[in-house]
Amino acid sequence: NGEMFYLQLRHYFSPEWDAFLRYETVLPKNPLSADSITWVAGIGWEPVKDLKMRAEYHSLRYGWPWFTDNMDSAYDNKHWSIFGFSISYQF
Repeated sequence: NGEMFYLQLRHYFSPEWDAFLRYETVLPKNPLSADSITWVAGIGWEPVKDLKMRAEYHSLRYGWPWFTDNMDSAYDNKHWSIFGFSISYQF
């Protein structure tokens, strides 16, 4: 629970190709929870009108509440890297 904000920049190389960079942050309502900051970079290709393909890289800094029961400290305040790929078709 909390508020999320993001700022995104997008550049279109051509009608089919684009790239973006996004900064995201989550501000939790619970003062005992940690915030989260994410940088996302991605590229998109739309070879035909209704077909879209995207590849994204996410770099996350994620925190845990300080008093969580049975928390594994190996996951506390880690930096995470995630790569995602999607294909969508609109009909």
